[in-house]
Amino acid sequence: MRLPARVLVACSFAISIVLAASAQTISPTVSLDAVTATDALHDGIQVQAGPATMRITALRDDVIRVRVSPDSTLPEDASWAVLAEARTKSVGVQAMQDSSAVGFRTGTLDVRVERNPLRVIIRDLSGNVVSADAVGRPSRFQSGGFSVYK
Repeated sequence: MRLPARVLVACSFAISIVLAASAQTISPTVSLDAVTATDALHDGIQVQAGPATMRITALRDDVIRVRVSPDSTLPEDASWAVLAEARTKSVGVQAMQDSSAVGFRTGTLDVRVERNPLRVIIRDLSGNVVSADAVGRPSRFQSGGFSVYK
């Protein structure tokens, strides 16, 4: 099964835009190194990584939204990558959890958050990687900016 290009684009742009909005007020370094707590949601998952919060939700079976904050407050619910009407939509997901990862599955995607080191991997149901964080390069807020490695 081949996913439309918009799946990858929506994931990548949503991550960039949301992180940019959060990073503007950051001065200390906050690195998302390991999962410290999780909370299953009807449409996704919320992950704590020390003081940082990551919420991953399914807007549709083929569109995933990732929001990240260096603390417990997620940034304004706005995005240039996801239209306002689409941001209010969601689909139910099938939660998964084991000793090494947490995540969920939609009708077309498998979203996995590896616990340690924290790494987000999104695959289609055939196992093809749509988006994956780089190994050994955690997302990081520092000096008023952010870094995400794919």
